[in-house]
Amino acid sequence: MQAGQKMFCVRISLERGFCLLLLAINLLLSGCASVPMAAIGEENEAKTFSIKSDTAKVYVYRTSSFTGSAVALQVSVDGRIVGTTGVGTFLMFELPPGVHKIASYAVDGTRSLKLEVEAGKLYFIKQNRQMSHSLTQVAEAEGKQEVIKCRLAQTD
Repeated sequence: MQAGQKMFCVRISLERGFCLLLLAINLLLSGCASVPMAAIGEENEAKTFSIKSDTAKVYVYRTSSFTGSAVALQVSVDGRIVGTTGVGTFLMFELPPGVHKIASYAVDGTRSLKLEVEAGKLYFIKQNRQMSHSLTQVAEAEGKQEVIKCRLAQTD
């Protein structure tokens, strides 16, 4: 093989590799779970973290993560579905004071936690989605920082 032919073969191999890389990235991005989003005005209001004096406000959120990004997770409160989260989204809802069961549903099962809420307070629950999924209550400061980076999903 002559030098010109070798350069031509190397160029074709690089172009083919680049095209395959672009195709793989496109497939990965299109595989992310899509959930119905709330209006931007609702999202902006939710991110003010204002609280009513007679109810608690709860945020359930998922941060950006490559692992588990193709899976949408349904969320329920006391057995009633309130919405679905995808990567980089959150749900926000108000609850009366008392103990409530927050649950998350996926193909690998249901995860839940009991949350005792007080009127006039904020609560943050992080959904983790790795090989399986989990729900974890986090501190208010951490929750606010992470929710600010997420988009508000539509509640049912």
